[in-house]
Amino acid sequence: MNHWIGAIRNRTLGVIAGVVVGVWLCSACSTPGSVLPVVKIGLVAPFEGPQRAMAYDALFATKLALSRFNEQQRNAGGPLVELVALNDDGQAIRSRQVAQEMAVDPAIVGVIGPWSAEAAAAAAKTYREANLPVVYPGLGLGQLDTTGEPTYLNVCATDAEVGAKAAEYVAQQGPSQRIVVVAPDGALMTELTSGRNGPLVSVAVIADGAWHRVGFVRDGLHRILYVDDIEVARDTVTTLTGCTGGLYIGAGKGLEPGAFWSGLIDDVWIYNRAVRP
Repeated sequence: MNHWIGAIRNRTLGVIAGVVVGVWLCSACSTPGSVLPVVKIGLVAPFEGPQRAMAYDALFATKLALSRFNEQQRNAGGPLVELVALNDDGQAIRSRQVAQEMAVDPAIVGVIGPWSAEAAAAAAKTYREANLPVVYPGLGLGQLDTTGEPTYLNVCATDAEVGAKAAEYVAQQGPSQRIVVVAPDGALMTELTSGRNGPLVSVAVIADGAWHRVGFVRDGLHRILYVDDIEVARDTVTTLTGCTGGLYIGAGKGLEPGAFWSGLIDDVWIYNRAVRP
């Protein structure tokens, strides 16, 4: 589900980058000569911190959109668009500083981001005073007061629209099972089951904010959970219930609110044989 939403967000961002650039440049014209004119758009995102993966996905999508746009512009005689990407850490103070940096560059004709309501609210006044159009891809409706804000554009679906699409997706995919998750109390848990067994839950708790190596092994007879190469739970399950749904990494089997992973996941390996630490 996280990958699904990320793909939609990135495709949307790519389209918006192309469309908005076209709107911002509608009054620009190419000048005679061998050198094509160049304007800039800004991308403000949290390139450091918990949301850095999303930020770099957005950076890739924007660069891809601009690459395609510039290719067309070269054939048409310009102008070309240069990307200025700055990190705001998702924080209000840094977002305001980044907005000031964007505002003093006369070549910047618009900005994509910030992505959080707090960061966007902190920067809104600066962008408004500089008369810079701003696209907020990550904000839902009502998350930012845009009263009297002529340069505001929101491209994020409402929670109801996202929920409806998520429910439709789950219905099409069929039932699924959670292989390994961290329960709300920090315990490690698997719901890969025969239908008669309940979830296997570890005594160990992962809630210290540090990296841990988590593993699940199904050897044909047992379900085994590991934390940092130490066995923390085991039971006996000789058969497994069939599953026609997808494999979700970082989301609950029902994609219900509150079932999405809050943290970082890295270096995921899946084997077709039993592998123990």
